[in-house]
Amino acid sequence: MARQVSTEDIRAALGRVSYPGYTTDLVTLGIIEEVAPTAAGGFAITIRHAGDKEATLKQVASRIHEALAHTLGVGKVEFKVHKIEAALGEQNGPMRLAGTRWG
Repeated sequence: MARQVSTEDIRAALGRVSYPGYTTDLVTLGIIEEVAPTAAGGFAITIRHAGDKEATLKQVASRIHEALAHTLGVGKVEFKVHKIEAALGEQNGPMRLAGTRWG
């Protein structure tokens, strides 16, 4: 009989998955927005993503699939991407604030 996997088990497994190019995990970075069981017996993972690099999303999805399907034995993993706007500094670069000098 297969072991029942809980949402907490999923979050713990995602806490061991690092973001591509970083040593920090997806949960700590705030990339995992939601973990929800599906009617089909799998899990739906909603990822927050501000970039537009498809390759990075594919790497994240692959790492999540590896952690959940191969390590925990989750049969079906659905991915949802919540596109978010980049923070102001990421969009515009450095900005001069009133009352400051450029050095």
